Amino acid sequence: MKKLLSLLLAICLMCVPIQTIHAQEPVDIIYDIINKDDHKKNGLDLINSIIGKDSKVDKEKVKVIKNKRELDKEIKESKKKDNKKTEKRQLKGIDVSKWNGRIDWKKVKKAGIDFCIIRTGYSKTVDHKFKYNIEEAIENGLQIGVYHFSYATTNAKAKEEAEFCLELIKPYRKYITLGVWFDYEYDSVSYSRRYGVYPTKKSVTSLAKTFCSTVEKNGYSTGIYTNLDFSSNYFTKEVLNKYPAWVACWQNKMTYKGDFVMWQYTDSGRVDGIYGNNGKVDMNWYFIGYD
Repeated sequence: MKKLLSLLLAICLMCVPIQTIHAQEPVDIIYDIINKDDHKKNGLDLINSIIGKDSKVDKEKVKVIKNKRELDKEIKESKKKDNKKTEKRQLKGIDVSKWNGRIDWKKVKKAGIDFCIIRTGYSKTVDHKFKYNIEEAIENGLQIGVYHFSYATTNAKAKEEAEFCLELIKPYRKYITLGVWFDYEYDSVSYSRRYGVYPTKKSVTSLAKTFCSTVEKNGYSTGIYTNLDFSSNYFTKEVLNKYPAWVACWQNKMTYKGDFVMWQYTDSGRVDGIYGNNGKVDMNWYFIGYD
């Protein structure tokens, strides 16, 4: 299916202006281009010419999607095939900040750590270990995500924090495969109250949506760090259903009842190469291929 979509996309791109395809998914591009009056004939003629008798393309493996019903059917079938191919597995990882000191990332990798979630900073302040941590993690082949600690008191400030975070991670874009996470905790609530702002479930949910939507619009996956208690008091089910959850639950058994993709199972793990914070580090499982 992916080969089919890639072929049709490549063909269609040859006969349509670039602005037509901006910010659309490949499947949508195929349908939109073939069915636009301005490009339909040229697009189909080009496809037919390429899969003609002199073409090296196997005509039997090429299928032209002619209408939205066919498109929806292809997407559904493709997802079924992809789901069957997805292997269920868990990645073992850590999340770190300046409090973990100068990490020996080579030792961390050798200790069996698959991934790391690195703090970019808080509010509009850079974590002074961010650059070192992300570049060393990249150098040693770990999968990477980042999180930003929020002190936003308004939606405008939540957007500013997201934009600040995005600017920091721009040089490392291709390496950030595990998302950009919004971290808003009770310390954030206390900070707001000191300035006369009293967060509610509605207002904190709005902050999360603002941050995450800003990140998402810039092409990154995103999600929310939380725990059972905080999520019950400050996040609506709507936002937790919309964005993946990274859940802190420092027990042997997960008590959070909602869906989640990452589990921070302890704040006092031990990994060779980490010496700051008395050698203690947050440990996580990242779940791949689980419904």
